[in-house]
Amino acid sequence: MKTKWLKWSFIFVIIALFTAACAGGGNNTSDAGSSNTTQGGAAGAGEKADKWPEKPISIIVWSKAGSGVDVMGRQAAKFLGNQLGKSVVVENITGGDGASAMQTILSKPADGYTIGVNTRSQMISLNTDLKNDFNLNDFHFISINQGDPYALVVRPGTGLDTFENFVQSAKNSEKFAIGGFGANSAHQIFASDLAKAAGYSFEWIPYAGGSEAVTQLLGGHIQAALTNVGQVLEYVKAGQLKIIAVSSAEKMDEIPDTPTFTELGFPELESSHWRGFYVKKGTPKEIIAKYDELFKALSQDKEWVNYLDANGLTNDFRPSSESHPFVEKEFAEIGKKLAGN
Repeated sequence: MKTKWLKWSFIFVIIALFTAACAGGGNNTSDAGSSNTTQGGAAGAGEKADKWPEKPISIIVWSKAGSGVDVMGRQAAKFLGNQLGKSVVVENITGGDGASAMQTILSKPADGYTIGVNTRSQMISLNTDLKNDFNLNDFHFISINQGDPYALVVRPGTGLDTFENFVQSAKNSEKFAIGGFGANSAHQIFASDLAKAAGYSFEWIPYAGGSEAVTQLLGGHIQAALTNVGQVLEYVKAGQLKIIAVSSAEKMDEIPDTPTFTELGFPELESSHWRGFYVKKGTPKEIIAKYDELFKALSQDKEWVNYLDANGLTNDFRPSSESHPFVEKEFAEIGKKLAGN
């Protein structure tokens, strides 16, 4: 009896050990399969990026055709199409201060085939009207491509021909009107920063567009306009208007005699109405790296440089590694200014 008990005990031990070994082997097989799947997924993403693009690319522009944002998008589309050998189409999806355009991008796969044009103005919208509808982290900002410096513009012969005279006149006036695009716009924020730095008060007159502000200035309805260099270059060359200060980092070739705000003693006013591109969060890093290469090449393209020079724009290229942190910082700073901090 004892012998039988020992015999069966030995058999049970052997069975238990065999079962444990099989279970352990199964787990190892599962882990290996999981590892292979992960590696296969990464390899698959890399292979897909190698073949990208395999179809047309859409550039979503949130403003109307002919705007500065639209023109930049079309200039970039032409270059990208030539480089990639694929169709790159600009779509103007307006409405809701950029909401319609951003929603369009979020509705598409994060595959790099749909990219949006981003501007400093959208940072204001995301801090105000759209703050409950979108999150900055829904997107990845892959490039800054150009700057559009702010220009302080007056009519010649009005006694405001120099920045010093302008500031003195503003300080001595009970009502000093400066006009520009929009209420709570990037232009109004800059005009307020300027007034605070120089120590004067003013009344901001908002217009539907910068061109309307220029028209009102030409007609003598406002003392000055805060707009962008490219918007007034033709009037400056014709002697009808004068830019008395510009927010660029350095003097601009188109207006070599115009001082920068930094030269006038206000380095904190170095700024620009920047424009760039963004994609939906989750776009593969390999595709973003391709855009980095393309946009760097764009910044060196002769036709692109000529377009920038002709329109009073600066070549402010930043790759994705710099663009996203830059946009996050701009978003935070604009939020503080809008809150009065």
